[in-house]
Amino acid sequence: MKYLVGSTDTSKQMDLKEKSKIASKTRRERENSEFMELASLLPLPTQVKEQLDKASIIRLTTSYLRLRELYPHGMRIIQHPENKEGGSSEMMETIDGFVFALAPEGLILYISENVSMHLGMAAIDMTGHSIYDFILHDDHNEMRDMLTVKHDDTDMGRTFSVRMKCTLPKRTAGLTQNGYKVIHCSGHLKYKASSPTTSADIECFESLGLIAIGNPLLPNGIPEIKMGPNMFMFRASMEFDVIFVDAMVHRLTGHEPKQIVQNSIYQYIHPLDLKDFQEAHKELLKKGQVKTKFYRFKCVDGGYVFMQSLAVIVTNSRTSQPRCIVSVNYIMKDCPSQCPESQIVT
Repeated sequence: MKYLVGSTDTSKQMDLKEKSKIASKTRRERENSEFMELASLLPLPTQVKEQLDKASIIRLTTSYLRLRELYPHGMRIIQHPENKEGGSSEMMETIDGFVFALAPEGLILYISENVSMHLGMAAIDMTGHSIYDFILHDDHNEMRDMLTVKHDDTDMGRTFSVRMKCTLPKRTAGLTQNGYKVIHCSGHLKYKASSPTTSADIECFESLGLIAIGNPLLPNGIPEIKMGPNMFMFRASMEFDVIFVDAMVHRLTGHEPKQIVQNSIYQYIHPLDLKDFQEAHKELLKKGQVKTKFYRFKCVDGGYVFMQSLAVIVTNSRTSQPRCIVSVNYIMKDCPSQCPESQIVT
């Protein structure tokens, strides 16, 4: 009798375990089915969807939904603020880039597939992660500033440079700095205004996210930049004292190369543009590469032309110590003869 009771209890336990296994298997199958359906709705190639794990599906879905909330009618890339009149089209044609959209806290909501060409990382592996995971720590504060609406903001256009992680081999990555590549970013901050609750309150603005284009300043190094008819190059010391300048400077500004060599580049810059150039110089010394704003460069006859410079610090291959600055310069228009300061070329 005892034997029969014990046998019955064991049989019940086995039945319960079997039912539990079946229930668990059913839940897993149902869960997998839900995840597969969710993955199928993502705007990704089929072969990519099939390789996603559950965590990736959740990460990408969350990012996509936030992106749709931020840009319900699609994303529109804002024209580069320094290229509104086609100013540096020749320089811009020599460097391509990738598109990205960020949430206010820095979450990557979208990044175009061609980011792998510039940074070596797949877009699918970056989407849904924080942009700060891919930016040098020294540039984090600058990135936060770009994602923040300030009280004195009159324009939500954003132009800045950050050093981003690059996993490409050095021979194909262009100039990188300890595994980081300087990316020049330009775009627009989306925001919303909150109405004041009382007459004493002021209107406040809240950041909703940033959409921008990231361009590696030197995809394949200075020697790979195509020199156009309105461009010239010079080498300078770390203080911007000119060491060498090519002969094109004569046609574009009227200066003979020998007149510029051993002089500081600062003495040719319009006084009202000195502050911006000094800031660009500081950024160059910090990050190793910089693209300046347009500034006025003095011609031989006293007039000025608008010029933009793409500068890089060249280092010694053995010691990694800085050797000199190499600057490629684009001029919007040739310097006319006898151009007085009162008739600045625009």
